[in-house]
Amino acid sequence: PYYRSDGDEFWAHLTVSLVRDEAGEPAYQVAMMEDISERRRLQAKLQYQAYHDPLTALANRQMVTERLEQVFAGPASRRRVGLCFLDLDGFKVVNDSLGHHVGDQLLKTVASRLTRCCGPGQLVARMGGDEFLIIVEDTAGEADMAALADKILSAMAAPVRVGGHALTVRTSIGVVERPVADTNPADLIQAADITMYQAKAGGKARYAMF
Repeated sequence: PYYRSDGDEFWAHLTVSLVRDEAGEPAYQVAMMEDISERRRLQAKLQYQAYHDPLTALANRQMVTERLEQVFAGPASRRRVGLCFLDLDGFKVVNDSLGHHVGDQLLKTVASRLTRCCGPGQLVARMGGDEFLIIVEDTAGEADMAALADKILSAMAAPVRVGGHALTVRTSIGVVERPVADTNPADLIQAADITMYQAKAGGKARYAMF
């Protein structure tokens, strides 16, 4: 980065060439500077769009994939990892009866509540539709994930007010917590997905542990 006289920052490519005289001795340098601020802003925007859900601004499936690859790329030792896989109960009814604009506002509120439930190092993502995923690195055991699932269920208990409607939000959560050495990203997500459907079959608005 460079700075203009008024303090504004801009980014530039700087190319410097050495010019020699007839004897081959250095005579002077020629510098060319190209302002690439706009290009850099565009690249940052495209990178953000590649890794974030456009509706909720949460991480998307691509970021989930890469984060899990990073978790499993390092030395496993005694590290553990946990997932919460969430699916909203009855979301289709909201979309069909009140319209997609109300459904979108509901998803934004859910995203906000999930983010508030999580701390640093915990990735909250929207996997698509009304499915969400939370990655928790370096867990101490299943109790950590059970506490997070309980916190999420409590956060969802309050009605969501959208366009004059007070909507009740319920979610089914599949929870899996495993040693990194005993699994892989694909199996971990599949286990959480299957367990989420077990939670739905068990009565919804609850979590099930893998």
